[in-house]
Amino acid sequence: QLTSPRQPQPRQRRARHHNPFTQFLAQSKPSDSPTPEKPSQPENRVPLTLEEVVQLTVTNNTPIQNAYLDRIVQRASLRTAQGEFDPKLTPTLRTQLTGDGEDLDIENTQEQIQLGAEISLLLPTGGEIQVDWRSQLRSLNALTTEDSLRQGVTLSFNQPLLRDAGPEITRLNLDRALVQEDINLLALRDTLSAEIIQSIRLYRRLLQQQEQVNNTQVALENAKKALERQQALVEAGREAEFRLLTSEQNVTDFESQLIEAQNAVQSARLALLNQLGIERELPVMAVENVTEATQTPVKIATEEVEQMAFNNRPDYLIRLLSLKLAEFNVVEAKNNRQWRLDLETQYNQAFTDQSDVSAQLVLTRRLGNRKQDEENFERARVNLLQQENTLELREEEIRTEISDRIREIQLQFRQIELAQQAVTLAQRNLEAQEALVDAGEGNPFELREAQERLLNAKNRELQRRINYLNSLTELQRTKGTTLQQWGIRLERDS
Repeated sequence: QLTSPRQPQPRQRRARHHNPFTQFLAQSKPSDSPTPEKPSQPENRVPLTLEEVVQLTVTNNTPIQNAYLDRIVQRASLRTAQGEFDPKLTPTLRTQLTGDGEDLDIENTQEQIQLGAEISLLLPTGGEIQVDWRSQLRSLNALTTEDSLRQGVTLSFNQPLLRDAGPEITRLNLDRALVQEDINLLALRDTLSAEIIQSIRLYRRLLQQQEQVNNTQVALENAKKALERQQALVEAGREAEFRLLTSEQNVTDFESQLIEAQNAVQSARLALLNQLGIERELPVMAVENVTEATQTPVKIATEEVEQMAFNNRPDYLIRLLSLKLAEFNVVEAKNNRQWRLDLETQYNQAFTDQSDVSAQLVLTRRLGNRKQDEENFERARVNLLQQENTLELREEEIRTEISDRIREIQLQFRQIELAQQAVTLAQRNLEAQEALVDAGEGNPFELREAQERLLNAKNRELQRRINYLNSLTELQRTKGTTLQQWGIRLERDS
């Protein structure tokens, strides 16, 4: 059963004192230095876990904040519909002066004050009760005078017998509002899930860029060591000096790649901070262990995933509720085709203390709108059939999506295993080329290619692992269990 969210407390946009990492940063600054440490230094970075990313997304993400603000209007609309059966009171106060039009004299002018109130109540059967009470006071100064205050009351009851009759028609607006409320909650769930998944992807993108920087640094260190060995061989007279050019160029190329990788880290960090809605200056660092999280394959049962998807996916459940709204439209259109037959009763107590009671049946039909009523009925009926067809198509699309997602996950884990083998082979090839260089028989070009292949193999393995984790995250959304996975619950509004 759906429950609605609690609206978060208002916050100042990008306010530093609302940031959970502000205290950490304050404690990390040296007490004897008036200037903050450079965020580019690893020792000054703020470790950020995946759980914290999800929490910050729910708290600070702008689209989620806007979705919660929409709930203010949505709840107001629901309360309006729920108050349809509440009594309606209309008080009236009227004062007037009357006199002779031919000889208008203030002394001959009479003052009258009229008080009244009208109360109406809509019944679940479609009937309506109205009470109209009215009093007439000749003057405020004439309260002690006999017959100065006259009162009257009218009580009427009208009950439709054909058109607009019955609880199904009377509660139509309320039922629509309740269904629309469930749709609004599902839309909020979908927004939360989409933004959480986007944050997770950006977090892993930052993690990937960080690891690529580490891989490039290792490759650069290997290239420098190879250059040192080449220089030693040249100094020993075992290598020609011109062969140093290739090794020097190799070092320069890896330094250039390292700069590009570091710039990619900054871009990924800013994208994540913008998504989380926190300060752009925070030197956050992703700390998820990708290798540990992708050691073993996840077992997935197709039938279980399908059942969870049909029970939890917001987009599918919204289509089911939209089908219910289409059924309401058919009921309304069918009701509008009927004749109006009303039972009208009235009790009237006049100012003269005389009363009368009346009852009548009224049969009416506006013939000029018949074609329009028929057209509206056919449109509502066809729309319902189209909704049913679309729902069946969506069910097949979800089953296909699940099959593709599971097959993709299985394939990606196999790609991780192949990427690991590629890294092992590239490492052995590099070791063999380094041994040849040490023996004075190696080729600097082949050594450079071996170093480049090892770096590319490590980056590809990292990419495979990131893709695998992202596919598992997308599977959660496919099942509609993203919020449950992260312990996020939408509670019923108070």
